[in-house]
Amino acid sequence: MSDRLYANRCAVTNVLADRNTTNISIAKKLEITESDWTKMETLVILLKPLQIVTTVFCAETHSPVSMVRPLLSKVIEKHLQLNKDDNEVVIHFKQTVVSQLKERFKLNNLENIVSTRQVSSFFDPSKKFTGDVSTQYHSYLAEPQLRYDFDPFEWWKSHEKKYPSIAELANKYLSIPATSHQKMLMFLYQNRKLLL
Repeated sequence: MSDRLYANRCAVTNVLADRNTTNISIAKKLEITESDWTKMETLVILLKPLQIVTTVFCAETHSPVSMVRPLLSKVIEKHLQLNKDDNEVVIHFKQTVVSQLKERFKLNNLENIVSTRQVSSFFDPSKKFTGDVSTQYHSYLAEPQLRYDFDPFEWWKSHEKKYPSIAELANKYLSIPATSHQKMLMFLYQNRKLLL
């Protein structure tokens, strides 16, 4: 919504300034200041990576739960790190979103609790991680990591005979969908104060 409004800034400003179209009392109520436009532009830039990830998670095509942890971790690492040029609003936004994402998706919780997302990420050949694993998985871990948009089901079809002991588990965990538009919208709605 903000992206669309910002893209139509000239048209909105012209309509609000035209007294034949908008009377002065309504124009004052709907006025968007230069400061508001700047905040909106910043917000659009900050939300863009989250929009892209949400679109990937909610794709009609293959979108397994194994994508959640790696993609959110990349968004945090590449787009939500604090920069020296960030103002107070941006700093607050980034810190709050990172905190909420880490808490909601248990991104820091790698040691004590093994979640479905972690197990699913393990079985997705495009989301491999390293660490202490039993010897039965060494051969699987030695496989090259694939691009994030590669279908892990296709990979497992061709490697099922090579790893029969873990193929069944992989198919079970990879079949869990990443999310729905409704869940992501609910997350954004619950954190709407950040957007204001």
